[in-house]
Amino acid sequence: MEIELYSSKDQAEASLETDIVRLIRYTITRTGSAIVALSGGSTPIGLYTLLGQMEDELAEKLVLIQVDERFVDPNHERSNQKMISTTFAGFTFHPMAVTTETVEQGAALTSDAYISLYTSLGKSGPDISILGMGSDGHTASLFPHNAAFVAQLKEEGTVTLGTYVEAQDEDRISLSTEQINKSIKYLYIAGDDKIDALKLSLESGDVISYPVLSVIEDAILVGVGTGGGTQLSSRFTLG
Repeated sequence: MEIELYSSKDQAEASLETDIVRLIRYTITRTGSAIVALSGGSTPIGLYTLLGQMEDELAEKLVLIQVDERFVDPNHERSNQKMISTTFAGFTFHPMAVTTETVEQGAALTSDAYISLYTSLGKSGPDISILGMGSDGHTASLFPHNAAFVAQLKEEGTVTLGTYVEAQDEDRISLSTEQINKSIKYLYIAGDDKIDALKLSLESGDVISYPVLSVIEDAILVGVGTGGGTQLSSRFTLG
């Protein structure tokens, strides 16, 4: 498995933006719309800023949903939807439900809303997912040895899951592994520590310890790290 490794985020994000916009255009031409699932965190903000400048004819047929969300008020500083709403101002955006009494209720409400959205557009899930990865091997809000993550691996038809992340001491909602794997996946990671963690995950082959492995098959891997040297990019074999 190989990763396209860049020496700077600007270089990586310019390449990603070109590739993702090309895929959005193709998807819209073929199906009339494109659903893109967006992760949160600080890593993709620059990429989202670039994508938020796409031409109107594409933006009008683009539908944004969330890969995952913290179960916090939409105006909270840690809210993913707050960041997405800012970088994609004016776009059609369907955030996850975080104002319910419990995270499980929020996940169920989000599941119903996303199924309805997919049905209305003749799809079964997102067309494209933009993912990140933590240094612990998590992706989306699918965390190592987490009971909700493990359970959904064994269940067909799960759209979203509500989960408690002990390491963060917070509730979260996430798209399921099954949903993410319906899409074309971009895994964008920044930092040598995360690239090293990805190598370890591939060497281990342990999905429960490294949830990123549950979605890595056929994913397009793009990273930023010192392995890129001074070149614009290099193709680096992970294992």
